Amino acid sequence: MAVPVAATVLGGGAVAVMIACSVIAQITGHGRPSSAVQTVGLCLLATGLILLAVAGAVSSLAVLLVATSFAGVGQGLVFLAGITEVTAAAPPERRADVLSSFYVIVYLGVGLPVIGVGFLATAIGLLHSVQYFALAVAALCLALTITLAYRNRQARLTACDRPAQAEPDPHEQEGAPR
Repeated sequence: MAVPVAATVLGGGAVAVMIACSVIAQITGHGRPSSAVQTVGLCLLATGLILLAVAGAVSSLAVLLVATSFAGVGQGLVFLAGITEVTAAAPPERRADVLSSFYVIVYLGVGLPVIGVGFLATAIGLLHSVQYFALAVAALCLALTITLAYRNRQARLTACDRPAQAEPDPHEQEGAPR
């Protein structure tokens, strides 16, 4: 069965909107704290995925475009935060190896679920497969957001509990009699 040209253009346009939003988000998010970028990105990605499920249910082009915009910005911010964290954690002499591994994991994380949705679509139909997948990933994004918020809060509390280290007196020389 041939796919109508309008459906192909619509699908390509939605992907283009998502990629453009992702690129813009990465450019505007650059240099901001990765924990904040990651939290905002996960929330926006979850929102976009929920709206994607709704767009399919109500057959709305407007909701689809809003969904792809939110999902694109969210994906871009999450990717930016991830690559920022990985780059900061990697030893300089191993940075290329670590970044290569990061990209392999990201591409597997993007590609394998799509194959799974394709298999699921043969059993329950494409619309329902995409909706279930979108809602499941949105739930994972929100769970990860809560986990990260808890971790960041614990790190802040731990930092506040540490006793302040006394500054050495610059006039006092080490080893000199007092």
